[in-house]
Amino acid sequence: MNLSRCPAVVLIVFLLAACAACSEARLPSGSWISRRAVAQDFEQARVFPDHTYYYIGSVSQPDGVIAIDQRFRLREVKVWAQIDMDEARMRGWQQWWRADAFHRCRYLGGLILLPDGQQAGYWYSPFLHNIVKVTENGELIIHRPHSASGATDCEGDSDMNSRFLTR
Repeated sequence: MNLSRCPAVVLIVFLLAACAACSEARLPSGSWISRRAVAQDFEQARVFPDHTYYYIGSVSQPDGVIAIDQRFRLREVKVWAQIDMDEARMRGWQQWWRADAFHRCRYLGGLILLPDGQQAGYWYSPFLHNIVKVTENGELIIHRPHSASGATDCEGDSDMNSRFLTR
């Protein structure tokens, strides 16, 4: 391989990656807001009708879950895995979430809102922060939730509990 071409190849790859990031940054932003009532629904193993469920982490011990209204579609990315949901699975996950919460994380819940304020679904996770985008063709892009520090692991995230909203 001709080494004189390496800097040019690296530059082209960098520019393509930057363009992709910029195009997503220009997409309209929705919201990931906390609501205590939604957390309670998840804690009571309520399955929201007409919603498609996705999780992150292990299928037996998920780190978080979202329920997207079937009127909307989540963009196919490798962040969230789709799963058929029923009350029995939700109760099984609750055992894990309670154990995890006892040891290190407080799980929260809330609404996923579109840029126009329309509700697209629900979330349950130990993290209050997320990026919600909507593509030109109406697909939702929902990133992996994170803490205020950007971490995705609860241990040592001192500001998480102080930011919990009780609305």
